[in-house]
Amino acid sequence: MFNVEMTMRGAAIFATLLISRIVVADDELGHAVQNALPKFKANSSSVEFVTLSEAKIKNDLEAKHAALEWHLKHNGLLAEEQLEVVGLYPSGRRVSDFAKSGKWIWEVRITELNQLSGVILINAKNGAITGAVPK
Repeated sequence: MFNVEMTMRGAAIFATLLISRIVVADDELGHAVQNALPKFKANSSSVEFVTLSEAKIKNDLEAKHAALEWHLKHNGLLAEEQLEVVGLYPSGRRVSDFAKSGKWIWEVRITELNQLSGVILINAKNGAITGAVPK
């Protein structure tokens, strides 16, 4: 879907835009949607996350592994790069072939020497992956 060449500053800006395009900024009542990853790590068996138990990418470890495979296939991995799962969000809207509204999206960030250099988003249900990564 997205595969653009980026500077580290450009990656940070693009990550913000990509997340805001896919994830709802506010719910119906005007409350900001929160990153659900801390809640998931505290209690993954919560009713809120029941659909993840049936998903292709069920947890943050699987998300990191899928992101690493995708990144290796598309760009390779530098010794200085690290991948970290930093978010779990409900998709706010349908995004072409990537995600339908309400589906869980994992956010994995790529850092290089402690600076953001890319972001990978993974649809938890079907494993679809998109990202903005350095070339």
